[in-house]
Amino acid sequence: GFMLPHLTGSWTSCADGMLHPHTREPRPLLFAGAEAAGRDDVVLAHLNHRLVAAALRLLRAELWTSGGRGRLHRFSVRLLDDATVSDPLFLAHGRLLVVGADGQRLHEEVLLAGGSWRQGRFVAEDGGVLEQLRSATLPGEPEQHVLEDIRKQWDAIAAPLTEALMARMRERSEALRGSLRERQQRDVRDITTVLRELQSAIEAELRGTEPAQLELWSHDEREQLRRNRAALEQRLRDLPAEREREIAAIRARYADPQPRMFPVAVEVLFNA
Repeated sequence: GFMLPHLTGSWTSCADGMLHPHTREPRPLLFAGAEAAGRDDVVLAHLNHRLVAAALRLLRAELWTSGGRGRLHRFSVRLLDDATVSDPLFLAHGRLLVVGADGQRLHEEVLLAGGSWRQGRFVAEDGGVLEQLRSATLPGEPEQHVLEDIRKQWDAIAAPLTEALMARMRERSEALRGSLRERQQRDVRDITTVLRELQSAIEAELRGTEPAQLELWSHDEREQLRRNRAALEQRLRDLPAEREREIAAIRARYADPQPRMFPVAVEVLFNA
């Protein structure tokens, strides 16, 4: 897990809920729901977690910053420490956003795709291999002639690199269909459970609003009780239709999830 450092300023609220509710000890963050399932010794950093939401807001702000004011480099060249790699590697990073029919965000992640430029031809590489090579980079800047060579090659590389990123988007979107169906089923179960509990609570409230010796109550008190009971009874009658509307809205939301790709940055790995 990832231990959250001390946060200041507007980021302070992102640490809410990080302490264990009983021991008050800091808990690590996990980003995989399967690993965090059924555990209370970790905190799941899901898409709507405060820290994740704040980080995504910062990332989006940097992506749309223009005029050289941003702190995020959209194109960078890094030196590679791997003797087995002889050709430069071009990596594209993109933001995948999957939205439902109602425009609600269903999924978001950053994708990586790329390949090598080998004898004037782009050769796609496995994403896992690219991630491993990224971890083997060295500090420092490449020589100027290397940058000039990359600039000259870019026009030929841009199109196949973009297609590699789009192919990764299609592959990932197809893989997400199963998990989105499971989320739809879970959302239906959750809203059904919530409304069933609400029904039970209203029924219990109605049973509790039948006091003995009602004739001792004043006229205003009896009238208020009558109005309260009428409102609860109407709410109870409305619940089945509300449940059907909520379930229909959930199913419509997940019926045709649409992927959207936003290119973020290009990274070049060049053997030193």
